[in-house]
Amino acid sequence: MSAFTFLLARSSRIFGITACLALPLVAQAATLHVSTTGNNANSGTAAAPLRYILTALGNAAAGDTIKIASGTYQEGLIPQSAVVLLGGYSSTFAEGERDLHANKTTIEAISQTMFTDSYGCTVDGFDFNGNGSSGPGLNLTEGSVVTHNIVRGMTKLAATSVETNGGTVLVNNI
Repeated sequence: MSAFTFLLARSSRIFGITACLALPLVAQAATLHVSTTGNNANSGTAAAPLRYILTALGNAAAGDTIKIASGTYQEGLIPQSAVVLLGGYSSTFAEGERDLHANKTTIEAISQTMFTDSYGCTVDGFDFNGNGSSGPGLNLTEGSVVTHNIVRGMTKLAATSVETNGGTVLVNNI
C-alpha cells in the first residue's frame, strides 16, 4: 500500500467519524401522565403519575404530550413550551379507554384565566369551568390548536370565554 493510499483511507475514516459526530441528535418526545391520585415526586409515567398539571408543564419540553386522567384540577395553566395536553383518560391511561364524557377532566379557575398559551399548544378533551370568573377562560396565541373542549362559567361581559390572537384553530368546542 502506498503512502498516498494509506493517508486517503485514514482521512476517509476520520471524515466519516467526524460527520457522524456532527449529526444532530433527535430527541424522542416524552409522554407525561397526571392524575388526581398522583404525586409530584413520581416520574410521570402511567404507573406513577404526577399530581399537578403545572408540574408536568414545568417538566415538559416542546413536542411532549401530557395525558391527564379524569378528575378536577384547580390550576391556572401556563405552558413553557409547545406541548400537547390531552384530557379524558381513565386512571390506567389506556388509549382505548379515553372517553371525554365518561372520564371528564375539569380545569377549575383559580384566577381569571384558566389557560394561557404563548407557544402554540394543542389542547383536547377538557371541561374548563370558570366558576364565575370575569377574565377570559382561555387566552390563546397564534398556533394554538384547541379541540373538543367545553368552556363555561365565565362572566366577562363584552368579550368571549376564549380570546385569540390570530392563527388559532378552534374545532368542536362548546
